[in-house]
Amino acid sequence: MLLAPRELDLAGLGDARSRWINPHFIYTHGYGIVMAEANQITENGLPVLFVKDAPPEITAPGLKSTGPSYITARIEHDPVFVHTAQPGV
Repeated sequence: MLLAPRELDLAGLGDARSRWINPHFIYTHGYGIVMAEANQITENGLPVLFVKDAPPEITAPGLKSTGPSYITARIEHDPVFVHTAQPGV
């Protein structure tokens, strides 16, 4: 299996990024993963995905997601605040 997190791209927030609360409290988590079998491809040469899209769509029987959000980043961001009273997305 190949497994990769879907990272949140804060640049995609546009004007909403200029509000300090959004990148620090609201848009702080990635959402979901991409999962594919390592030795299978489609007729078009693309990976056969067991988990794809956001929110995650799971196509493998018996596989389920119990918590699709995570906090990780390869890109350095300003600090984020989690487990606060501020509702997220």
